[in-house]
Amino acid sequence: MQRLYRKRIVLGVGGGIAAYKSAELVRRLRDQGAEVRVVMTQGGREFITPLTLQALSGHPVHTDLLDPAAEAAMGHIELARWADLVLIAPATADLMARLVQGVANDLLTTLVLATDAQIALAPAMNQAMWRDTATQANAELLRQRGFHLFGPAAGSQACGDVGLGRMLEAEELAQRQGIELELENDLRELHFGAWEGRSAAALMDGHSEALGRFWADPYAFTPPGGEPLSEFEARVLAAQRRLRQRHAGRRVLLVTHGGVIRLLLARARGLPREHLLQVDVGHGALFGLRAGEGDDRWHECREGE
Repeated sequence: MQRLYRKRIVLGVGGGIAAYKSAELVRRLRDQGAEVRVVMTQGGREFITPLTLQALSGHPVHTDLLDPAAEAAMGHIELARWADLVLIAPATADLMARLVQGVANDLLTTLVLATDAQIALAPAMNQAMWRDTATQANAELLRQRGFHLFGPAAGSQACGDVGLGRMLEAEELAQRQGIELELENDLRELHFGAWEGRSAAALMDGHSEALGRFWADPYAFTPPGGEPLSEFEARVLAAQRRLRQRHAGRRVLLVTHGGVIRLLLARARGLPREHLLQVDVGHGALFGLRAGEGDDRWHECREGE
């Protein structure tokens, strides 16, 4: 089955040795049914020729922001509007830094600023460059802005080093593009204020009474500087309703925090609010919920449903 049937993907090719994988990536994406247009940076053209990617994609490769033929029709804006997804592979440390700064000094970075499409990056660089605090800060900022980062992978690198920094293989990247990914900020964990990051055992030393009150009824007691559980519940349930509206009739995999799962399960099971913290949610646990018909309720699925 072609999982990317008719999906319109702009593939951005940055200037790194991993650019050689972009040729295989174009083929894999097309095998999945996607329509691919390629945009190359000047550095990318040093590692692989536009002619190669033109032959594999079946379309001319876009290289210059100020191409008179393309820009007569505002080519970079047309590409930005055309795309369902902008996938940059490889995404170098320099390219990530320019994206963080909002620089638009070539066709690819300009397109990123102009598009409303989902943007995904496949980082590829030397392991020391990936570990550098500046690169890690840039990666985190991009994630916060809604960019999806796939990789990097660990292994041997062209320079002889070993570690994180290899671009993911083309087949894995193509497979990942077939999964719709959304970030829902309102499904974040309950904020515990002054208790944030501290274990129950640590809190027992000096805060045992307050901890006991929280465990007895978390709705009635809020940790110092923390988020009231009623507000936490309101935002989680609002996010749940939005998910239901957006994905009616579909299966959705929700990867979230223990507190969110505990709340959703407690409501599905009809538990009184003071029993919320008695709901057991193990690390990596998987649960199923099914939307009720004609109402706003959710029901826990039995095994096999």
